[in-house]
Amino acid sequence: MIISLLRLKGARQKDPGAKQDFERAIERVHTIAFLHEHLYRKDVFDRINIESYLEDICASLELSLLAERKIAIVRELQAAELHIDLAVPLGLIVNEVVTNAAKYAFLPGEAGRIVIRFRRRGDQGILTISDNGRGLAEPVKSQGIGTTLIRSLAKQIGARVRVVTRNGLTYSFVFRTLE
Repeated sequence: MIISLLRLKGARQKDPGAKQDFERAIERVHTIAFLHEHLYRKDVFDRINIESYLEDICASLELSLLAERKIAIVRELQAAELHIDLAVPLGLIVNEVVTNAAKYAFLPGEAGRIVIRFRRRGDQGILTISDNGRGLAEPVKSQGIGTTLIRSLAKQIGARVRVVTRNGLTYSFVFRTLE
């Protein structure tokens, strides 16, 4: 219902930037909706398999954001049960970083790839998202809503964030998993 309302409102916008903002909002809502779908398939309502959840997010982004682009999302995801307090921010981080990469890392018509890795080592989770696009001349300092959201979500889960701007752009998030 929320997505339908956003689509209706977005379709009425004349400004292409405003239309794009509605599309990004729809993707964010999809990300949270996937979590709820996963939770309702199980008897446990506070933990989710992050591999399956991130897979669904990637598949949705491929269908919506990358459908007509030559950009592939490569997944290297380890199965792990994570608390929903971690899963929601992680899903939104993946959504934002992939969307930013699709928008800024590759020129129109240019082929590329975005690699999403998730590993769990002991009590730590490691999420890495990298692209082989144009990279940045300097570290990410943007205060756009996407970058601000990425930083805020990382802070929410207590993640250490590292950004590398060599051979494309790589975000790494290291955080403690909740037991």
